[in-house]
Parts: sequence; C-alpha cells; structure tokens
Amino acid sequence: MNNLTMSQTSVRVAASYQQTQTSNQIQVFPRSFSSGKVIHTASFQRARNSRNSTTLTVCSDSTQNSAIHQKTSKVKVVLGDYKNGAIKVNIAGKTVSEEEVDALYKKQSEATYKLKRINFTSGGAKIGHTVKINFEGVYADGPKSGQGIPGTKAKMFELDLVEGKPLPWSAFVSNIVAQGMGQEESKSFVASFPEDYAAKAMRGVSARFNITVKEISKKEELETDSRSEKEQRAAILESLQADAKRVMDKQADEAIRAVLEKTSTADTQKVADSVSWAKFGPKSMAEFTWNLIVEEVSMVEGIKFDEVNAFLRSHAIIDVGEIPSENEEVSEEISFT
Repeated sequence: MNNLTMSQTSVRVAASYQQTQTSNQIQVFPRSFSSGKVIHTASFQRARNSRNSTTLTVCSDSTQNSAIHQKTSKVKVVLGDYKNGAIKVNIAGKTVSEEEVDALYKKQSEATYKLKRINFTSGGAKIGHTVKINFEGVYADGPKSGQGIPGTKAKMFELDLVEGKPLPWSAFVSNIVAQGMGQEESKSFVASFPEDYAAKAMRGVSARFNITVKEISKKEELETDSRSEKEQRAAILESLQADAKRVMDKQADEAIRAVLEKTSTADTQKVADSVSWAKFGPKSMAEFTWNLIVEEVSMVEGIKFDEVNAFLRSHAIIDVGEIPSENEEVSEEISFT
C-alpha cells in the first residue's frame, strides 16, 4: 500500500490514490495525476455519493475546492454563533493618501514600458529578460568576512539582463543567466569591486552576494494614455482603494475565522484516525477543519462555498482602527551604484 504523507503546508502526490474501507471511501486527487508535484496549501473537502460514503479530496486550487462541498453525515459539525453581530473583531484600517495617488500618477506618467511576467520559461532567465531579485551582500574575506556590507541589500530590485553592464551588475547578470535561474531560485556568488570604483567605500571590496529571483518578465512598450490627468488620477484612486479593501477584508476574514474555529466543533479526528495511509500535520488538519466549517455555513445559509467569507463579514461587527497608509515593498536604496 502506498504511503502518502500530508505534513503542514505541502502534500506530495505521485498518482491518484484510492482506498475503500467498508462504507468509507478516502480519495486523493491531485491536479495532475502523474506529475509527482508538491501541492502547496492543500485543502480538504467532503462529498457524499449514493452510498453515503465519506470522500476526502486533496485539491490544488480553490476552483476545485469550491466545486466539491456536499454534506456528509460522517463528520459532525456544530457551528458557533456567527450571525447578527455574534462575532466581533478588530482590524487595522488602511487609507489611501493623496501622496500615494500623486506618486503612482508620476510613476505611470514617466513609464515607457510595462513588464509582462513569465511564469514558466524554458531554461530559466535569459539575456533580454528583466528580473526582480532580492539580494544581500556580505564581505567575502578579511576580518569582516560574513558580515553584511552596508548599502548592498534590496528587495524586488529590477534588473535588466543585458550584456556589457559594469561590475558588480555584470556578475549578477552572468550568474543569473549561466544556468538560467528560475523563479524563487537562490544562488550565491562572489564579485570583486574594481580599485577605481565610483563609490570609494566599495573599492577593492570582495563581496559575496546571496540572491533570489522573485520574478522573470519581458518588457513591452506602453501605449500612450489618452485619458485626461483627472481621469487617470480617478482610476488610480479607485485601484488603490480596491487594494486597501482587499487588505482589510483579508484581515477581517482571518479574525473571523479565528473566532469561529474556537466556537465551532468538527469531529475530524475520526476521519484522521481511519486513514492509516495518510499522516496529517497540524496545519493540514486545521485547513480540513476550517473547510468543513465553511461548508456547513454554506449549506445552512444556502449560499455558495466561495460566498461564505463575504457573508460572515456582513454579519460580523468589525471595528477598524486607522494606521498610516503603506506603499508596496520595493527596492531599498542601493549605495554602491
């Protein structure tokens, strides 16, 4: 019998697996039955067939998850109160400032290209691509070996992969394209700054850079925006406000979930104990339990599975505290250029 391990946030599935025990049927269906891929943030759903058996399904995306949420009598779920203000939570508010609108309008007005993200590349990053990288430099030798070098750390730094760049960027380019680094791939290399380098503090320094490729993209020329400045600013404000609402909704969803998980019960241990070929980590079991709770709400209220979070928010009392607006995390200032 195959041994399938479900530990916390990842599940390795080499093929579809099925085990039948009297009236209970436990199944695992990966998105690709033969890929052997690691499925992250696995979630679990129930369904009932004509024999009233229990089906446990591991799905790799929310579309599959929401499609399978029929009631089964094998796992008892008792919901805590969640309607008419029964749940009260506090979240941090997020406002959009005029300065944010001004900064984004200026950035968009000056932009001459957009980045089209490449999620899957044959051979990884190549000359001609643009990458966003996280990196940090440390001294490669001498008495400070291993210590961080001031001004050599950045997140989501945009780098064009072109030939002919000066050091240290030429070392970045050559190491990224040498074997075609992929998204989320990390690498370490040493680059020595020339003795005549513009930044005096970096002259002759041998630095070890630890880099991670976060995104791989291609540049595409932008068309001229024919809208008036007023229209463009209004669109920017609307987009930023939508982003702020998504952030606040996510905070509220997480807070409501924490409350409802404490006040609700689901007899999931019986399922876990009956599946001898699978091992549930704490996080995967928590996700299983939460999906059962959401499923129960959807059936009690007669709404779709993916409508439950919005429904719970509409019935909760959500106190919003003001916090300063925040910009998306971008590159830190690099002092060695």
